[in-house]
Amino acid sequence: MKKIAIFLAAAALFSGIAFAGEKEEAIAVAVADYLLSARDVLSNNQILINDASKGDKGFTPDVYEKQVQVRFLAAAGIDVKSLTGKENEELHKAIYKIHAAAKEVIAEAQAQINEKGKGFKWFNPAVFGRRVGEKLQASGITVKQTSLKYRNDKNKPDEFESGMLKKFEAGKKDAHFEEAVVNGTKMARYILPVHVYKGCLSCHGDPIGEKDISGYAKEGYKEGQIRGAISVMVPIKQ
Repeated sequence: MKKIAIFLAAAALFSGIAFAGEKEEAIAVAVADYLLSARDVLSNNQILINDASKGDKGFTPDVYEKQVQVRFLAAAGIDVKSLTGKENEELHKAIYKIHAAAKEVIAEAQAQINEKGKGFKWFNPAVFGRRVGEKLQASGITVKQTSLKYRNDKNKPDEFESGMLKKFEAGKKDAHFEEAVVNGTKMARYILPVHVYKGCLSCHGDPIGEKDISGYAKEGYKEGQIRGAISVMVPIKQ
């Protein structure tokens, strides 16, 4: 459904008949899907990253790119390796920027990833996503990982996010989009639920209250439950 939503909004944009906020909605959806795909890549490589017996893990920006290319192409129909940053479409420019930011984060973390003799290195999907969001903010796009049970104050939900997280936990299955004025600026707001899957349980599952590898107390989540959301804001051009 998300892939279809991106396609329809982008088709309207490129045909010249997009309504106000439609192109920003397409950008927000694609950015959220990219970060979700990227987090999956990090999660799938977490055991490798945490392997204290190895030095060079081989998890380079190029290796990351090959893996996220497959996941994001399936999610959004966009091939990140084909983007140059010189495209006319704002949606493709936005994806180029978040992809470039993600590769930069992986590059900057190489010493951290490849440290031998140390298990948990404080480089996981949550840390990766936060660093990507910090780099992307310079473009005017805000992407944030948030949860009602947040571990980092930077991930604390605002009023809109808190309300949507409660709806997701109550059974709302679909992502949500709306236009809103935030700090005087009209924004396209999109929030995508993030579910707990098997790989999350070692840190976020049972037994509740037990310290995980990072020293935080496990929340007792079950597979399939809502862990949080990816929240995106894109300024709407008048």
